[in-house]
Amino acid sequence: MRKQYILEYSINSSMNILFPRLSTPIGLVEWFADDVTLVDDVFTFRWATQEQKAKVLGVKDMQSVRFQWIDPDLYYASEFFEFKVMKDDLTHDVVLIVTDFTDEAGFDDLKELWDTQVNMLKRVIGA
Repeated sequence: MRKQYILEYSINSSMNILFPRLSTPIGLVEWFADDVTLVDDVFTFRWATQEQKAKVLGVKDMQSVRFQWIDPDLYYASEFFEFKVMKDDLTHDVVLIVTDFTDEAGFDDLKELWDTQVNMLKRVIGA
């Protein structure tokens, strides 16, 4: 059974610098995929040997963006992946919250994938 996982990352950056890198093709190509295009709320992500499309389910400016992969053979209709950006009230740190789904056996791989991607994001923005 697949399960929702939430990963949190402290990012030494402003929300104004971080959010466009989570929600625009130009920003996502810097750290998430080799190429990203957007047509009619559908992002096409390209990596060296793979292409996947994701529909934008919702955007709250400077707060969150939610995507759903468009491949019924690989993904469940109720699943999504989401980036949320929050400012910690106590420390004033910017926190990136990634929500994604996998089966329990795949959690370590999922976490490693997001850790790698977020580390790339941090390098890109100098965080």
